[in-house]
Amino acid sequence: NVDYPKDKLRVFILDDGGTAAKRNDPKTSKEAWERHYELKRLAGELGVGYITREKNLKAKAGNLTHALSHTHSDLVLILDCDHVPTRDILKNTVGWLMKDEQVAFVQTPHFFINPNPIEKNMAIFKDAPSENDMFYRGIHPGLDMWNSSYFCGSAALMRRRCLEEIGGIRGETITEDCETALHLHERGYKSVFIPRPMVCGLSPETFDDLILQKSRWAQGMAQIFVLANPLLARGLKFYQKLCYFNSCFYWFFGISRVIFYVAPAAFLLLNLKVFFASVPQVLAFAVPHVVGSVFLTGFLYGRFRWPFFSEFFEGIQSLFLIPVVCSVLVNPRKPSFKVTPKGKSLESDFLSGFSLPFLLLTGVLILALPAAIVKWIQYPVYREITTITVVWCLLNLMLALSSFGAFFERKQVRRHHRMWAEGKALVSLPRLKETVEARMEDISLSGIGIAFEFSGTLAPSEHMILETHDSCGKKFRMEARLQRQVRKGGTYFCGCEFLVFDEKQRAETVDFVFGDSQKWADFWEQKTKPANPAWVLLFLARSSVHGLRVLLVALGKFILDPIRAHARRLWGRLAGYGGRLIAAAKA
Repeated sequence: NVDYPKDKLRVFILDDGGTAAKRNDPKTSKEAWERHYELKRLAGELGVGYITREKNLKAKAGNLTHALSHTHSDLVLILDCDHVPTRDILKNTVGWLMKDEQVAFVQTPHFFINPNPIEKNMAIFKDAPSENDMFYRGIHPGLDMWNSSYFCGSAALMRRRCLEEIGGIRGETITEDCETALHLHERGYKSVFIPRPMVCGLSPETFDDLILQKSRWAQGMAQIFVLANPLLARGLKFYQKLCYFNSCFYWFFGISRVIFYVAPAAFLLLNLKVFFASVPQVLAFAVPHVVGSVFLTGFLYGRFRWPFFSEFFEGIQSLFLIPVVCSVLVNPRKPSFKVTPKGKSLESDFLSGFSLPFLLLTGVLILALPAAIVKWIQYPVYREITTITVVWCLLNLMLALSSFGAFFERKQVRRHHRMWAEGKALVSLPRLKETVEARMEDISLSGIGIAFEFSGTLAPSEHMILETHDSCGKKFRMEARLQRQVRKGGTYFCGCEFLVFDEKQRAETVDFVFGDSQKWADFWEQKTKPANPAWVLLFLARSSVHGLRVLLVALGKFILDPIRAHARRLWGRLAGYGGRLIAAAKA
């Protein structure tokens, strides 16, 4: 459905799960052959190309470089398999490469239709800016101003000639995208970033998968820092060196975050002099600094990251990223590329095993509080410092307890993710011979949520015909079946399932759901209102109460479940013994 001259557009599926090596491996042979035949059949039906290779060398980078040697177009649009492009992606990007021969690639944002595990488990996806917004809406436009925007692995239009000069997609590190951009910038080529979402993809569904993804990014950027230190790179302007250095060095944030967590407890429990200042000194120097930082960060990127949320997001990830980053410093060539699982279903709620380190951290912070009382009584001279570190410790405890809400994985079984939508549609009800005007509430590949005023009565599986158009004026006509309805006064809130009878209707449904980039841009804009720092602190405080409740329930289940199991087994044995006694007495 991409809007581009069809004689100039070729689509290829690059199948790295059906390579000859995997088809010949007894462990993966059956699955790889089934995948190979299924994707070849699909490619044939859709009229697109299918490319695979002999061995899975250099993972994604090797897969893309191999495909470059089997294709011939001047420009190459790279998309991950979970990324769906909008209709206008090429019309909005090709012009930059035509305008300037020195532009090597055009990068667009990665937009996700589902929340990541932290956003989902904390129920903040619809209100708070997403974790990725900070990068794609705040940082990346800044990098673009200094000609340092880098390739992000997908949703980018690349110039073949420039890629061939550097040997294709680079694969010395496991962040092949940034590494490739670094080598292109070293040769003096330019990059462009367009701050408009024109693909939608999937975030990891579980906290385990999120950490797998972030670990790969952290390791890859640390590899670039060690193996191709941007500060020493030839061909880069000094400002490009600083931009790349910042992008690499950021991933060491785990060290400072962990120190921030344990420092006050280290003073209260171990008497380590991590902080030595009086209350007047703190009020005179530290408090103005903190207040100034909150206002400055709110001014710079308050529309893309709520106050204290960097501490929250990075604090949750810090304990898990320190080991992987430090392992790169010891052996920079050891990390291997691991694909992030997407689209998982969760059959039930559960507390992630990744919560264990935070359970230990929470225990240390709680132990520090009675230790503070002892220190207050025994060491009057330290009372001011004790007061300061207790406040600091309570802040850390609030953040740590809030994290358990993020670790509590919520049930997720829907077939397709429901996305925010707005607009109007004409809804025809053939049975009732009525037509009403409705507003769209949400949308997914399988159906749509609508609301409309109607005085009649809808049948449980009412047949509907929806007519609407997108921001470009393209008209759509779709049939649907009513699945659920809620009536409030004279307004019906309806969940409808699309009726798809053939491939043509399926293609039109896909185009309606995913084709209009304005839909993603509108969703972005509705989450750009800066939040009040005091309100965010209150929100985190409430989240810490919820996290404590989650922790207590999980601990209770961990302790009580084995007791219940033993009690059931004991009761069964006693019942059996009693039954035999009764039988013997009767005999």
